[in-house]
Amino acid sequence: MSGDKEDIEIESLITKISLFFNKLDTNTTLIILFFAGAFALVMGSINEGLISDTSLLLTVLVGFGVYYYVKKQYTKELNKYRLKDKSLKEINLLDDLCSNRETRNAELCNKYEDGKTNFKTINEMLLKQYRTVIKDI
Repeated sequence: MSGDKEDIEIESLITKISLFFNKLDTNTTLIILFFAGAFALVMGSINEGLISDTSLLLTVLVGFGVYYYVKKQYTKELNKYRLKDKSLKEINLLDDLCSNRETRNAELCNKYEDGKTNFKTINEMLLKQYRTVIKDI
């Protein structure tokens, strides 16, 4: 009796794992494979004596320390930019009015849509320029 219950639990676990991996997109799968490969490379290096486990532990601890320092240093600025980004993405009153057929003013909504398209185009151009400047630094 207990063997049947264990078999059902194992099959259920296998089903859950296969569903999990079937639902992953390509980007997530590549990230998982990258980390699995990096882990295998590190473990192989430790087994062969190329690096010691204490140096690896020290490197990981220093990495976490640097991460927390940078996070603490720049959290306020990142939150400020997130709030600005969020406010730019919020739907405003004209979007609501123009989406409703009863309150729609064709001339005003057409001008608003043109202005919104121009804003998005200019915003995308500026972001592309900003990204190229950041890459060059």
